[in-house]
Order: sequence, then C-alpha cells, then structure tokens
Amino acid sequence: MKGKPLLSGRSTILAAFGVLIVAAALAKATAPIPLWLSCWFSSSAELWGAILLAEFAVGLSLICHSHQVSVWGVATAFALAMTGIAATLSWQGFTSCECYGPIDVKPVVTAGFDGGMLALLLWQRPRVWDDLRRGLIWGIGFLSCSLVALGVLLVAARVVERRSDTVVLTRVIRMGRVPAGQRIPFTITIENKTDKPFRVLGKRVPYAFFPNLPLLVPPHSTRELHGFFVSARVRARYCVPGSLLVAHGNRLSNRTLRITGKIVGMSEGDSSVSRRPIVTKGE
Repeated sequence: MKGKPLLSGRSTILAAFGVLIVAAALAKATAPIPLWLSCWFSSSAELWGAILLAEFAVGLSLICHSHQVSVWGVATAFALAMTGIAATLSWQGFTSCECYGPIDVKPVVTAGFDGGMLALLLWQRPRVWDDLRRGLIWGIGFLSCSLVALGVLLVAARVVERRSDTVVLTRVIRMGRVPAGQRIPFTITIENKTDKPFRVLGKRVPYAFFPNLPLLVPPHSTRELHGFFVSARVRARYCVPGSLLVAHGNRLSNRTLRITGKIVGMSEGDSSVSRRPIVTKGE
C-alpha cells in the first residue's frame, strides 16, 4: 500500500512560490526606492517599507501553510496584483523594475513570470466547489484589505509629513496629457511653517525651468513657485525626477519632486523620431 505524498502538487507550488517571494523581498531590502514608485506615490518611503513587510508575510504564509485552501487564494490574489503592476510598468515604458538591487530585470520579464505563476495556480485550483469558493473569498479579502491598508497608510504618511515637516512643497507634479514640443506652465506650492524665512536657491529638474528663482518664503506663509516644463517632440509617458535646493538658516537641503505625465499631439504617421518613453534616472 503506497503512502500519501507529504505535499500535493498545489502545496509544492505554493511552497516554492513562497520561497521566491521571500527571496524577492530580501532583494528589495537591498534596493533603493524605485523611480516608478516615487512617480506613482509621494509617500514612497513608507509604501516601500510596507511592500517589503507584506511580501515577507505572504511568502512565509505560503511556506508554512501551503496545504491550506485559504493560502491558495492569497497566493493567487498576490500573483494577480504583481502581474498587474509589472504589466503597467511595461506599458508605461519603464525599462527596469528596479526592485532587486544590482539585478536588472525588465518589467515585461517580471510580468511574464508572475503571469505564468498565476496561470499555474489557476490550473492547480481546488476542484471541490466549497474549497474553491473559500479560496476565492480569501483572495478577494486579501486584495480588499491590501487596498484599504494602502489608502490608510498613504493618508497617515501625508498627515504625519505635513505635521512634522517645516518646509512643505508639492512632491509630485502630475501634468496629465500635454502637447509635444511645448512649454507647459505649472506651479509648486511651498509652505514655511517655521519662525524664520528660507530661500529656494536653485533646482535640479531636467526639462523644467523656474524663472523666478531664488524665491524667498517668509515665516508662517505660503508662496507659489512658477515654472514651465519643456515637453519633447515624442509621444510618450514620462517621469522626471529632480529636487529643489532650500536654504533654511545655516542648513542646505534638497527637497525631491517628480514631474509625470503623457506627451501627445504627434501625428501617427511621423516615424522620424523615437517613440520610446522619457524615463530619467534620479540624481
């Protein structure tokens, strides 16, 4: 009489997926905050830490409880979310995931792997309807709780940042759809919450210009820094990182910001220029 295997096919897949997730989280711990995350969210540091903790938690759950149907649902929802993020990065033109430290992985490769894992998990889905329903409920619950937790984290981080930071400025400038080859005006709101004035001395923002620098911001007041963005003659999505140099008392500090949007307006038949997205590296 043959004994039962210690792990079923689905349990083996879940355990192996858990090991890969933990390894990916360890690699992320050695990597700086990705450019795409800074472009999507202003509170990227807090969010990056939350992603690491979530990946560790999911990976360990898959390793320790791979035989449970609920874990299959969580793993399927996690693979679906990762596939969607990687596919979005590839669609927006990011050339690297920037998630694994020195290992350079293209988003299309990550999307292919996560999509393959998602297909494998769906193939190994529970065959009994009650088990499948329970797994789907756990998966939907995992995604819903993750989205709620993400929203709460971002709101809390923004509140804490505004209360603790004495120099508050717009971190992400979302230009939206802009015409190609044009000067697009935008405004950065800068607030001084201290008893002393400070000056915005200069900028390190590619493709952006600020004619009224340096700018003096008096104590307990708000000023607007007007600038314009020079869009390329390319139909593309872009994310331009940069910083403003602020002199506050005897201290100098760089305040990071991002300019994001999509350049439109080129005729579809014009093939004389590159259509690759403008994605610049941080300085």
